[in-house]
Amino acid sequence: MPDLADVAVFEVDHPASQEDNRDPAGLSPTAGSLEFVAVDLVEALLGPALAAAGHDKAVSTTWVLEGVVPYLTHQQAAATVAAIAGRSAPGSRLVVHYQVRSVRAAFGRLLARTFLRLSHRQDLVANEPRRSSWTQASVRALLSDAGLDVTDDITLRSLADELSLPTRQLRASGIAIRRPRAC
Repeated sequence: MPDLADVAVFEVDHPASQEDNRDPAGLSPTAGSLEFVAVDLVEALLGPALAAAGHDKAVSTTWVLEGVVPYLTHQQAAATVAAIAGRSAPGSRLVVHYQVRSVRAAFGRLLARTFLRLSHRQDLVANEPRRSSWTQASVRALLSDAGLDVTDDITLRSLADELSLPTRQLRASGIAIRRPRAC
């Protein structure tokens, strides 16, 4: 991503997951700088971890919560979004990828776990329980409670259609994009 050449990137992830990301098979980051911020958002707050890593809350930031919110309770997600709001300078943006309740997706996860057990294979996500699912209304409320307005909320399927990408597995998730409320 050459657009990141002059950008400070903070990769926030669970400590166990982050360990896998530190050595991306010989790839070198294209970002201006890359700071790894290992934090378990179930156990710790995001704000202090970012401050300790050198994030400057006076600089506008693009935040991407991708693959995060289903692993947090609603309360933990609210604390994370509040920390982001508190560290967002004017011009900051937040993109939240969220999963909606889906019988099809739940059945798929159950089928995959059953197959792994029967084949005596390790379930790599067994220690990453899903703790929440969301609706468009609940995501809007989550962001609104933190003082953030949703400017766009689209399904991944719609986005993939716009970009002419395959859409087979994109039925049960959306992307909410917000900006800070005007002061």
